[in-house]
Amino acid sequence: MKQIKKRILDLNLPANSFRDDMNVAVEVKGSHRVHSTHARGLKALLEEHAVKRAVIVSLENQPRKPDSLIEILPWQFFLEALWSGELGV
Repeated sequence: MKQIKKRILDLNLPANSFRDDMNVAVEVKGSHRVHSTHARGLKALLEEHAVKRAVIVSLENQPRKPDSLIEILPWQFFLEALWSGELGV
């Protein structure tokens, strides 16, 4: 969590700018294959906040769900879900 708070401070956002309830948490990776180490920041966020949907957007070819908490979506699928309203934002 310290790393997330540090990043928040680096972005000049107040540390309390995250609400306790979030519809969607999104992390973007420029990788063709997302590994568990890529999700550390998102998993830390999930430990601290109630998030309805956690998504990693990447360069992968197919969507997948490596565990019960996080989805990995190719950027094209993510944009389609975003534009259609499927993400709930």
